[in-house]
Amino acid sequence: MKKLYNCYFLSRSGSHAIRDWICNQIEYVEKKQGHHHFVMITEYDDIMIENYERDRIKFEHKSLLDRKKKVLGDDRSERDKCAIIILRDPFNLFASWSYNRILQKLKIKEIKNFADIWKEHAREFLGDTDNFNSKICISYNKWFVSVEYRKELCDKFGMKFTDEGKNKLSLSGNGSSFNGMDKRFRKHADRLDTLNRWKVFLIEDKYDSYKKNFMEVFKDHELISLSKRIFGQIEGTEVLFQK
Repeated sequence: MKKLYNCYFLSRSGSHAIRDWICNQIEYVEKKQGHHHFVMITEYDDIMIENYERDRIKFEHKSLLDRKKKVLGDDRSERDKCAIIILRDPFNLFASWSYNRILQKLKIKEIKNFADIWKEHAREFLGDTDNFNSKICISYNKWFVSVEYRKELCDKFGMKFTDEGKNKLSLSGNGSSFNGMDKRFRKHADRLDTLNRWKVFLIEDKYDSYKKNFMEVFKDHELISLSKRIFGQIEGTEVLFQK
C-alpha cells in the first residue's frame, strides 16, 4: 500500500532535521521533491510526505490537490494516510522565531494566531482532540536527545533504525536560526544548543529590542499549561510568564 503522511508543524520546530532523518532511515531508490511535498520510491512501494507548515489541523494545500495526478501519477485517495505532528517546546520555538526576526515582522494579532496554531497542534499531540484515524506525534525535544525515542519512532513508522543523518545539519530552511550553516555543526548538529535558545533573551542586552513580541507569546496561560503537559516544567522558563 502506498503511504501518505500529512506533516503538521510550525517553522523552526526542527521539522527539516526530523524529515531528513526519516529519509535516511528509508532505503529509497528515487526521490521526488516539490515545494510542499516529497516522495520516496522504495523497492516495494512509495512514501509521500506533504508539508503543512504554519497550517491548522486538517488543512490541505489546494495547489497539491489540483495537480495530484500530475505530480504522483495516481490519486491521493488510494494511499494509506497518516498524520505526523512535530512539536517543539514554545520557549525555544519562539526564541528561534525572534532571533530570525520572524516575530518582529508580525503584529500582536498575528503572533496570537500562530500561538493558537501551536496550541491546536499541542491538543492533537496530547489526544485532547482526535482529528485523524492514524497519527504519529513527534516531540522534537525528545527526538534531539534520546536514541531510544528515535528507535520507538522507527518502530511506529515501520522503518529499520540506523540513526543515519541524525547529526547532519539540514540544508533546508537555511540551517539553524542561531548558527546558520556554520561549518562547525554541519556534521555535528547534536552540538547545537537547541534546547536553551530562550535563555539568550535573559542574558544578552543586545536582544532587548526582540523581547517585546517574544514575551507576548507567554501571556497565554493555556499555551503554558499545554507545554507543561507535553514537555514538563522547563527549568528557568517561569521567569518568562510569572510576575
